[in-house]
Parts: sequence; C-alpha cells; structure tokens
Amino acid sequence: MTNENYITIQGWMIKSLHLKGNELLTYAIIFGFSQDKEHWFKGSSKYLEEALQCSRRNAVNVLSSLVQKGLLEKKQESIEGIVFNRYRCVLDSSYTYAESSQGVYEKSAHSNIVKVIMKKNTR
Repeated sequence: MTNENYITIQGWMIKSLHLKGNELLTYAIIFGFSQDKEHWFKGSSKYLEEALQCSRRNAVNVLSSLVQKGLLEKKQESIEGIVFNRYRCVLDSSYTYAESSQGVYEKSAHSNIVKVIMKKNTR
C-alpha cells in the first residue's frame, strides 16, 4: 500500500453487515477491487498485512472469517504450479441485509427472504 492508496468504507458495511475493525477494513479493501462483480482481489497477504498493520496469521484469519460468514468468495488459481488465493465480495445490489429475530443476517429481496447468509458475530 502506498501513501496515495485509499479505501472507502460505506455506511452499509457497518450498519447492515455489522463489520468492524480489521474485518471492516479488509472487506472495504476487497470491495474496492471487486465491486463490479467481475474482478477479484489479487493482492497478497503481505498487502493486507501492511494495510491492516497486523501479522500474516491475523490477515489470513480475517479473510477466513469473512469467507465463512459468506461475505467473501474465495477461489484458487494456479499459475506455473503456484497456487494463489483470489477474493471478491459477495454482493447483489438488488438485495438488502437485515438482522432477524433469530440473530442471523438474511438476504432479502423486497419482503421475501431468499436465504440465510451468515451467523451473527457473537464476539
């Protein structure tokens, strides 16, 4: 990350997805690369370590948590025998995210519930 790089944290990332800390920053970074729903974040864990000012283990744990919550999609790509992880945000602009009485976030279109996408963070 250079001095000229920046990220945008949008209100819905906090209010609807209830992200905070390194999860919020990581999601915002990856959203910046993948918001067109076609491109993937191809940065290294080193890039995230520097952006978050954290250890490699912490950066990897944050990515894993966001994948587990259904907020990031992960794919592996092999280039000349080396496997690289790629990430993009799981987001459909026609849906909204709402907290249900059962303590989960549900992906809903209008008033119809489509599917449960993640469990509420209880930490």
